Amino acid sequence: MPLGNSFWLDETTIAWIVKNGFTNIVANTPVSVASIAFCWVEWCFGRVFGLNEVALRLPSVLAGIASLYVLYRLGAEFIDRETGFIFIGFYLSLPHVAFETPDARPYSLGIWAATVAVLWLLRWLRSASIKAGLLWVVCSVIACYMHDLFVMPLAIEGAFVVWIALRRTSIPVRQVFGVELLGVVMLLPALPRALALAQQAGQLGFLEVPKLADLLPLILPVYMLAPAVLIALLMAIEGQVLHWTGVKPNAKAAILGALILFIPAFGLFAISRLTSIRLFADRYLTPAVPGFVLLWGLLLRAIEPRSFRRLSVASGLIVSVILIGGFSAVPKYRIEDWRSAVRSIPDAGAALVYSGYVETRRLDWLQQREWWFRLMAPILTYRSSMTPENAFLMPFEFGSTEQAYVRRLMEGPLRDRDTVTVIVRRVFWGPAWLPWISEDLSGRGFRSVSDVRYGSVEVAVFHRSAAR
Repeated sequence: MPLGNSFWLDETTIAWIVKNGFTNIVANTPVSVASIAFCWVEWCFGRVFGLNEVALRLPSVLAGIASLYVLYRLGAEFIDRETGFIFIGFYLSLPHVAFETPDARPYSLGIWAATVAVLWLLRWLRSASIKAGLLWVVCSVIACYMHDLFVMPLAIEGAFVVWIALRRTSIPVRQVFGVELLGVVMLLPALPRALALAQQAGQLGFLEVPKLADLLPLILPVYMLAPAVLIALLMAIEGQVLHWTGVKPNAKAAILGALILFIPAFGLFAISRLTSIRLFADRYLTPAVPGFVLLWGLLLRAIEPRSFRRLSVASGLIVSVILIGGFSAVPKYRIEDWRSAVRSIPDAGAALVYSGYVETRRLDWLQQREWWFRLMAPILTYRSSMTPENAFLMPFEFGSTEQAYVRRLMEGPLRDRDTVTVIVRRVFWGPAWLPWISEDLSGRGFRSVSDVRYGSVEVAVFHRSAAR
């Protein structure tokens, strides 16, 4: 795993928050950027192992490993050991699991907590034990505190249990409503942040309108399907016929998996298509991972013979490893080397920074000291000496209003600087900003002395000519 690589943009926010101390975490954590609970976890690991890339990524890695064990227990306890290994195979084949597991971000911990919640939910449905119900709701709420979108599986599972209870099965209705009321109470402290995030949702959109082709890889096991079809054809040539045994003994689990997978996927797809709120991305569908594994794992388990299942999982894993990570022993899922980029910035002069944070869309925030520190996180993580007097944030978009804002910087605080360094993350409008600034600086007597890319982070240094 690429644990020692430079932090990428979102990770630098976590690193900066943790670096500023435990008592400042709540105040320094914007609702749109990070999870307070996750930052507390990161602070603990930082205190023990140091504030470095490996230490802050360790919680996510440990959560990913723990998820493997939980998935195995889920399959082995309710069906057999083979099902547990099938669940693990589907989990490992997911690209967003591979991307998020080595990240200092809350998604891996959220997946772990949500997976444990599914395990306790199925135990609750089987035994009607109040202990299982309480552990389900506690784990679900923990997932929600890791990331707000994990409220989706909690709501789905809560409705599913109510439906089961109302059909007069083993779980008493009063027990169900008591457990779910506890969950609501436990989530109340998160309500103010959730409301604040909802108010900002329209301003924080940056993703494109999704297409149907974007939906299919997130709801279908694409890395398993092609090898499985090929194996089925080869077995047919050899005279071996596949047959379906059905999922009736595990129908509740299969239905639950389908609900946890399809409702968030189609819901976020529809919201992103029909409104200005863009939430359809693989990382925002990590709450659906337990459902994906449960549904497709049970469907594969219902196909005989066993050799087909084993070959499908093994070949699917090989394909996913090659396509996701390539042939590198330490794959680089994120190609942003902020560490090297920041270290290359000259000590003299001033800096203009285009990070690509969607919050930089708000020009008024760029001028507020509080927001400056939050949005300058990729720089401050690796160079704490930067100040609002020598580093300036660039707007997210590249319009006439934004260009006028940067011109005011050139004619104001940058006017008497002889060295200007431009740091641009080459996403969104970043590639458009750099040539525009280069031309503007050229007209003000500057010349380019270096231009180096560190992955997707470009650092261009300009010096003013001696003759003014």
